[in-house]
Parts: sequence; structure tokens; C-alpha cells
Amino acid sequence: MQNWKAIAAVGAVVVVVVVAIIAARDVVRPWLRERKTKSDSVAYQADTNVTVGPAAPVQHAARAKTCEEVISSYHGPSTGPDEQADKQTAAVLNDGHYLGRCHVPDTMAVSVCAAVEHGVAVGVTVTTEPGNPAIAACIDGQVRALRFPSSQGLSIARTTFKAQP
Repeated sequence: MQNWKAIAAVGAVVVVVVVAIIAARDVVRPWLRERKTKSDSVAYQADTNVTVGPAAPVQHAARAKTCEEVISSYHGPSTGPDEQADKQTAAVLNDGHYLGRCHVPDTMAVSVCAAVEHGVAVGVTVTTEPGNPAIAACIDGQVRALRFPSSQGLSIARTTFKAQP
């Protein structure tokens, strides 16, 4: 009779582990699914550049630029938009793995615009719905720390991760 109790206990532990794995998978992958957007939003503009790791370039600026500021003030090569470079930049931004480091809840929509020059995000704008400046600042820093494919001129990428209902 005691063997039966031991087998039942082991079976219960296995079920709990399987349920935990499934739940963790659903927490990690929400950004790969289409998500609904909410109505209120706030745009975050970084006050300082954020770098990650010893290999990241150190930039000293009073205030980091937004994506829109970089686009409007760009005076680089006037060869027109490089669609291939923009697609490569978008592929990095669309991956979304950087969102997990900022503990973005499933109920939050996130929009990101990145202006990239020579493989580095020189302008970033993050909007969250509902608005959360702390999470937006975290995402801004994560995007600035990403390394993008290098190209001639300025590449622009925009992406939106929709909230789950």
C-alpha cells in the first residue's frame, strides 16, 4: 500500500513540473503572438544613454535623442532609403527578446522606433500602452544596447508588440 502512495506522489510532482514548464513558456513567448492595443499611451524619451557590457561604446550626452529627432536632423548621404538595410534593422528590432529583460506584462502594448547608424541605435522612441515610464526607459536602454547590421546612411525600423486581452 505504501508503494502506491509513493507512486501517486511522484506522479503529482511530474504533473506540477509539466504545468510549470507550460506556464513559463507562455510567459516567455507572448511577444511572438499578435496582441491587442490599449487606448492610453505615453512616449518615453531617454535622459541618458544606456550601455550594457564592457564592449558597448560609451557615449556622453546630456540627453539621448529620440528616433524622430535623429530622422529630422539627419544630414548623411542623400542616396535615399536603403530598403535592404531597413529590413535587416527591422529584423533585429522585431525579435523582441530584449523585452523580457524589462518585465513587460502581457497586458502592455509596446511600440519602438529605432534610428540606426553604423550598427548603433542613435535615436530611440518607446511608447507603452498603458503608459509606464520605467518600463519604457528599460526598453529604450535595451534597444540602444543592441547591435544592428552596419550600413551606409541611416536605417529606420519601427515595430509594435500588441497587448494580450
